[in-house]
Amino acid sequence: MFTKLQSQLQIRGLFLLFLVTLMAFHGVLARATNGLECNPNQVKMSCIMGCFSCFDTYGVDIYNMAACCRDCRLTDADIIDEGPSKCSTQYIRSSWLKRLG
Repeated sequence: MFTKLQSQLQIRGLFLLFLVTLMAFHGVLARATNGLECNPNQVKMSCIMGCFSCFDTYGVDIYNMAACCRDCRLTDADIIDEGPSKCSTQYIRSSWLKRLG
């Protein structure tokens, strides 16, 4: 009986270790996404506002604001898009470019 209880505890311990490891990697993957690309501490506000103007014009389904903010952060540019008058087709999703022509 003692060895059976000991093996059950060992299996539970390994399962718990697996779950903790899985949760740790899940957190790393969540931080690697584009969710915080428009962080004002890392990107110039003028560039974010240009991206936001185009985002406001086209909407969430068409305009990829995370990609625009990522390019703002990587290039350290003052302005990439100056919406609504100048919005780059680079950040408009390709599926919509085909529809819009």
